[in-house]
Amino acid sequence: MVADDAIVVTSTFDASGKLRHERRCSNSTVGRGGFSPVSAQIHKRHYTRDERIRIEFRTAVADGVVDQIHSIYQREHTKLPLQNREIYTLRKEVAGIIKKKLEAAARARVDPEYEQKPNALAKELKKAVQMANKQDRSFPYATEVLNLKVYKECLEALSTLETDLDGDSDSATGHGESAKMSKSVSFGDTGSDAEGGHAEAEEFDDAAF
Repeated sequence: MVADDAIVVTSTFDASGKLRHERRCSNSTVGRGGFSPVSAQIHKRHYTRDERIRIEFRTAVADGVVDQIHSIYQREHTKLPLQNREIYTLRKEVAGIIKKKLEAAARARVDPEYEQKPNALAKELKKAVQMANKQDRSFPYATEVLNLKVYKECLEALSTLETDLDGDSDSATGHGESAKMSKSVSFGDTGSDAEGGHAEAEEFDDAAF
């Protein structure tokens, strides 16, 4: 017998019969039973503050939530990890989102769905215009949207529509008040006639006596 055949392997880490595709035990993964875990444990990736803020901005842009961008800006106390080029790109992306909102509101003016719904149309126009107006005081300050042609069209359409709605409301209120006044006048006349008739009856009685 060869001397090497008499060697007894006593180490768990150098056990014979291992295949190449099997995991090799190590001191750091050996469990209480003397074997390594069956599967690898993948922990959740840890993001730094700068990475987390960038991810939040990208998510807000992808979802089209412009107000969320300013909320992140306020939460971080204006201390953002963005470079000038990144802020420029973010501003252009926000301007693109607002432009699409304005264009959708402008198309709604000729949409048959809003033909008999002036209040709903006014709501859509107002929402788009307010989103653009907020950029004058909200991050990333994409004020270039205020110079867009579609913004001016929406603003003019909203002003005209609100004027028409106010006129309709006033006319409706005026008819109601006129009806109330006519009723009060008719009641007043009836009362005066009754009083006059009562006075005439008294005079007739006095004359009879």
